[in-house]
Amino acid sequence: MAKENKKGRGKMKKNEKRLLILGIMLVIAFTIWTLLIKTVDVEPLGQNGTDIGFATFNCWFHKLTGVHMTIYTITDWLGLVPIFICIIFGGIGFVQLIKRKSLFKVDCDIILLGIYYSNWELSYFRDDSYQL
Repeated sequence: MAKENKKGRGKMKKNEKRLLILGIMLVIAFTIWTLLIKTVDVEPLGQNGTDIGFATFNCWFHKLTGVHMTIYTITDWLGLVPIFICIIFGGIGFVQLIKRKSLFKVDCDIILLGIYYSNWELSYFRDDSYQL
């Protein structure tokens, strides 16, 4: 029985290592993609003259597919999902703070999420192009 547990733990660590490597690779791919969008074929062809990356491809695809207000409306409403998730985790953290009566007793993950979401939200207020 003890040998089975050791094998199980080794396999779990191997799986965790794979997931960590996959996560790191995805972060690197995301960073490269972001840098490419900000630097390759950037033209002021967006709405109100905003700069868009991969302008030739984006304009070609826009001409190919056209404008669909139904899709725009759906994606506009789906943009509220992360805000509601933010509010839910904020509520969970607030309940933990009230019940445990100390900020230090609130789950570390909830505190980190709160810091991340606060920075995320404040970044919108720092951006001049964002309007309420």
